[in-house]
Amino acid sequence: MKECKCNRNEIGMLIKQISFQMRTHADTDLRKCDLTWSQAHLLRHLAKAGGQMSQKQIEKELEISHPTVVGLVQRLETKGFVESFTDEKDRRIKMVRLTEQAREHQHFMEERFREKERLMTRGMSEEEVKELIRLLRKLHANLEDSKEGNDI
Repeated sequence: MKECKCNRNEIGMLIKQISFQMRTHADTDLRKCDLTWSQAHLLRHLAKAGGQMSQKQIEKELEISHPTVVGLVQRLETKGFVESFTDEKDRRIKMVRLTEQAREHQHFMEERFREKERLMTRGMSEEEVKELIRLLRKLHANLEDSKEGNDI
């Protein structure tokens, strides 16, 4: 495969800037629900998983550390969006479940996520959006491979 001669130092910075802008926009919108982007992201994953997951599953799904998950869950529990409990079959497993309050805010949060996606992809064709997703997944996979010692 032919090596790209573009400015590779720019890719990481652009991704960082985009991530920062997304988080800033979302935090502003979600403040109405007393949520942050990270908290809403966790709630979104819980909803997609049927409303309940183990803390270990959340770590893997969101690719965040155990202490980060514990902090997010504690803050969401204090705000009444989740409840945590130990698994009945295996007391070592800490489970997290959405509350009715979280379910009531789900539509608002999903609409905010969709708005951000529309904003980011404004002016792009469906094919361009699909290609962007494909390339971003490739970047992600390359970094995952690198993390596992599969550097090229």
